[in-house]
Amino acid sequence: MLRYAIGATAFGSLGYLCYTKYVRHLQSKKTKTSSEESTPSLDGREGLSWMLLTDLEPDDMVAMGVLAARLDSPSYLVVGEGSADLKGARALTYAKHLGWNETLVVKGLPSDKAFEGEEVLVEHSASLPKEVCSLKPDHFTQTDTFICLKPPRELCAHYMAAPDDFRGKRLILYGSFNLRTIVEKEGWEAVSWIFDESSPFREVILYESYKAIPDAPSTSANKDNCPEFWTALDGSIKDDIDDFDKDLCACLATWDAAILKDCVDTMEECEAGSYGDPASEEVKARYSRNKTCRDQVMPHQGRQFVMADCVLATVFDNPAFAPNKTPIKVTYEAPYLVKTPVDDDGSTKVYTYQGMAWEDVCHHMTSMFFA
Repeated sequence: MLRYAIGATAFGSLGYLCYTKYVRHLQSKKTKTSSEESTPSLDGREGLSWMLLTDLEPDDMVAMGVLAARLDSPSYLVVGEGSADLKGARALTYAKHLGWNETLVVKGLPSDKAFEGEEVLVEHSASLPKEVCSLKPDHFTQTDTFICLKPPRELCAHYMAAPDDFRGKRLILYGSFNLRTIVEKEGWEAVSWIFDESSPFREVILYESYKAIPDAPSTSANKDNCPEFWTALDGSIKDDIDDFDKDLCACLATWDAAILKDCVDTMEECEAGSYGDPASEEVKARYSRNKTCRDQVMPHQGRQFVMADCVLATVFDNPAFAPNKTPIKVTYEAPYLVKTPVDDDGSTKVYTYQGMAWEDVCHHMTSMFFA
């Protein structure tokens, strides 16, 4: 089922995404497309139970739309960070709009950094709906593959209690801030178990946007550098085609307003010494990250999202990006993870994706999201 007549399938030859007409009378949900025979299942195997962990930021929502086109619905949708109650309520709506009718929405761990204004994204009430359940050990034991688009607090906490529950399983995660926010408070040891030689996982895919797309004009996708996505989104909204696209637009507007305020506040705190000596490399790096974010969001407020989780959802296990899958060793040099390419001698467990072309990533992401 296609929401647009698209001139290329999700894994077809590259070219410009062309849609010639809108498809009418569609259900308000995404499903795998009619070309799903060519769409890979997780790890090349059918019927695997998978868990999606997310904080429901805009790039997570684009990632969810991509995953809805690529894979069967997740067994578990774990939501956390900020108010886990608000995110649980949002997740129920999003799962319905994506057609994830058999997915169990699970309340994950909160954090002390709220998503300001998030309550306007909840349809009815800020209270946690009864359909959202609490996280249980069985949710981990019954899962084969974990796709983590948020700080992996739930995974780290469960590892401390039952490390063998991850034995032989697969982890696909976005790093960068998601790991840095844990390391800064708890130390590298809190997450190093994921990457070291004794890691229980059979494979770890770690994606970070930094230098992964050498020709990237920005860290964010906007109407100027990824026009096909925004053209398709505008068409969907205009013709009232898909409820999840409306969900995304509402989140984009609310998130950008919140993130701009947060960036400005953080820059002022850096200058005031709230994070330590303003002349230190760590504080200067924090200031620089927030200034870059502010400068990229402001001209496109409500019409941009960071190319992070959505790129991970687009490239992993995608045959078009198989040449970009690179074995690595992961270490930590504050404040960043260091990903060092290594030879794949058959014992390598950890991989990243790097060296992709911006136009290719935008095309594949767009064609899958709007499939």
